[in-house]
Amino acid sequence: MPERQQQFVAGEYYHVYNRGAIRQALFHRPDAYYSFLTYMTRYAEKYKVTIVAVCLMPNHFHLLIRVEEGGDVSAFMCRLCHAYSRRLNKMLDRSGTAFQGRFNAKWVEDDAYFHQLCLYILANPVKAGLVEHPLHWQFSSFAETVAKTTNPMYNVEPIINAFGSRSAFEQEVVRYCERQTTKSESLSRSLGEMGLL
Repeated sequence: MPERQQQFVAGEYYHVYNRGAIRQALFHRPDAYYSFLTYMTRYAEKYKVTIVAVCLMPNHFHLLIRVEEGGDVSAFMCRLCHAYSRRLNKMLDRSGTAFQGRFNAKWVEDDAYFHQLCLYILANPVKAGLVEHPLHWQFSSFAETVAKTTNPMYNVEPIINAFGSRSAFEQEVVRYCERQTTKSESLSRSLGEMGLL
């Protein structure tokens, strides 16, 4: 398989995502979600990647990350996806890949993209009809972002700074859940490429 051509720049934000192979479920039960989050935390620290937002959906995931100095996104994702694939195969007594090819990564090109991406990622379970409010989905960083709980695996400060306060962000997400489309053309293109729009 040819090497990924994309360069990841320290200090920049990226939207990283992937889905299950042939669009099948990635997470079959709660302990599968927690296994992924555990691996994510372990390898993010090792490869100097900061997790700003995360949302795990039944058949795909979204991460908003910041690359730190010396960070290696490709190694982070390779180790994360490999470790989770092995864990999932053991859970299900099967073999083969869990993911639909390599992970996808989009550079967050400006503040507007960042703003809309934060809303999109954390509203995802509501938009998909899994829950009525983002707080009801336990496999995302929404609760940490709006200070309903704390978790050292996330650095939500960039989101709070972008929206002005935790409560302002919560209100924006709730409003976003009621909208039909995203306001960011760049984000819409990215989601279209992934097949989520």
